[in-house]
Amino acid sequence: MDSLFDKMYLKFYAEKDKLMWGTAPSPGVVSFAEFLKGKEMLEAIVLDSGCGEGRNSIYLAKQGFRVYGLDISAVAIEKARQWAEREGLLEKIWFEVGDVSQMEFRDEFFDAAIDINTINFVKARRKYVAELSRVLKPKGYLLLETLSRESKEYGISKDELEWLITPFFEILEMKEFHAPWGGQNLLHYRILAQNR
Repeated sequence: MDSLFDKMYLKFYAEKDKLMWGTAPSPGVVSFAEFLKGKEMLEAIVLDSGCGEGRNSIYLAKQGFRVYGLDISAVAIEKARQWAEREGLLEKIWFEVGDVSQMEFRDEFFDAAIDINTINFVKARRKYVAELSRVLKPKGYLLLETLSRESKEYGISKDELEWLITPFFEILEMKEFHAPWGGQNLLHYRILAQNR
């Protein structure tokens, strides 16, 4: 699959000898892992939707979860597989190249899902959120982090997020936070939601 994202990753790797998104998990994912443990979901099956090079997948697998990482970029997925192999986590993580808005997973397969700045890049956002709902078990949990409208190119407004999510999920919590993006410190939203 020769995607725009493959080219983006290859360009980055040619210029810098490191992973594009680094090795540290998103702080929201760290909190989400603790939330799932608090719900006694210690062996939950978790989808990392738009997993990139796998930083959040690797972290979740080290916490004991079974993780499925899906990303459109074959280049990023190959990096993720290599990293998981180095960490000895291939029994806990499955990485696949694919389109997050047309997932091949069966209905109600996952206990939980994370989306860390993936929805920003999806064209058919409503269809994508419906797919997340389809592959999650009833009452399954979703952690979604997204750029706000401060990012003119990729951001989503709070109203649009609610419009996208609430037909399929109950929003349990929505927080605002600032994080680096494209050399700026931009407003993001972090949403914890439960599948209907």
